[in-house]
Formats: sequence, C-alpha cells, structure tokens
Amino acid sequence: DLERPVQVVHDGVAVPWVDDDWRGLSEEAQRARWDAWLQEDLARGVDVGVAPLLRLALFRVADSEYLCAWSHHHLVLDGWCLGLILDELFAQYEARRVGRTRHEHPARPYGEFVAWLRRQDREALSRYWRESLAGMEAPTAVPGILPATVGQPPARPDRIERCALSDAETHALKATAAAHRVTIGTLVQGAWALVLARRSGSDDVVFGTTVSGRPPDLPGADAMLGLFINTVPVRVSVPEDMTAA
Repeated sequence: DLERPVQVVHDGVAVPWVDDDWRGLSEEAQRARWDAWLQEDLARGVDVGVAPLLRLALFRVADSEYLCAWSHHHLVLDGWCLGLILDELFAQYEARRVGRTRHEHPARPYGEFVAWLRRQDREALSRYWRESLAGMEAPTAVPGILPATVGQPPARPDRIERCALSDAETHALKATAAAHRVTIGTLVQGAWALVLARRSGSDDVVFGTTVSGRPPDLPGADAMLGLFINTVPVRVSVPEDMTAA
C-alpha cells in the first residue's frame, strides 16, 4: 500500500542452496534429471516478498565436474551484472585456490542510481517523449503477427525458426556496420524498421528496444549491480526508397 514501490535491502540473508551428488547415475540419467530440475525451478518462480530473490543449486556429475544453476529475479540483476558478478566470483575462487587474499574495492551502491533517477526532470522527460511520439497511437502492427492494440501481448508463436549465420555472413555484417560507423544492433534495428514499413504499409514506424539504462553522467554506473535496463520506443521515418544503410 505504498505510493511507489521500494526495494528492501537486508544486512544479510541466507541464500537458498541445493547440493546433490549425481555421480551414481548414467550420463543420460543425469541429463534427464538436470532438464527436469530446471523445468521445476522455472515453474517455482520467485516470491518477490521474501529475500533473497535468487537461489543456487550445485550437482556433482563426475569427480571434478559439476552442474550449477543460478536462478534470480530480474528485479535484482540485469544481464550487464552477470559478467561483473562472475568476474568477481572467479577472481575470488582463483585467489583462494592459490592461498592468497584478494582485496576488492567496494562497488558503488545501487542507491546512488535511485537517487540519480529522482533528480531527473520528469516533466522535461515527459515532454520529450510526447513530442517524439506525437501522432503515434500504438506500436506499428504487422498484419497477422503483431497486435495493433496497446497493452495486448502478441500471441505465442506457432513455431520458432532459428537461422545460424555463417562466418562469412557474420564478418560481412560486421564489416558493413563498421563501414557505416554503427553497431550491429543499430544495423538490425534499421533492417527491422524496413520490415515493419514494408509489411505494415506505413512510412512511419515505431517499435520497442531495450537499453542498458546506465547513465554516463553517474560515476561508476558501469560497475554497479542492480536493475538498470529500460525499454524505450524507437520511431523511424522510412521513405519508400530508403535502404538499411
């Protein structure tokens, strides 16, 4: 019943930990049990009212081989954080393995990002998005694929098709992106804008994209742990003769 959601930070919590030895099982049985365990863990979900919003499981499958599952809610960590945490974990592991103490510099607290958010001019931000999206009533719909109704999620796909690019195709994409001084992500967004324009019959399209959300004017934001990502609309004008470049 609060006016706005808050995150409660505890001084210390006991992390749920599962530890089991599967060395007595065949490799096929181990894989089946692992797959079943992952499905059960996913179905279990996370109760956001009970700390911590993560748990770990370690299964020994050979004398020096383990399977580890680290489950966490998106509220506490985003993808950027995974590399930071794993780097620290393996650095600590290596230090202990060789019997030395590793001294870490404490990361900047997530609360500094929350304070930064509160300092932003919300009216100016709202005005920016109103002007940027003027005339747009909904995300661009693709007949039979994407809904035109705001808030209506697309139906689950009947099938998922995967296409693996060859090394040559991947290098060609990288070279094209580099030649135009953009990232591959930007190149893909340009191509998606073209697809939306052609399929929807509109020369003015809008779609969502995920951004890291780590502000460059907040010192140490690149090393902070927490949820920073945001999903924002991208509006693209696509004249009929426009190319991806």
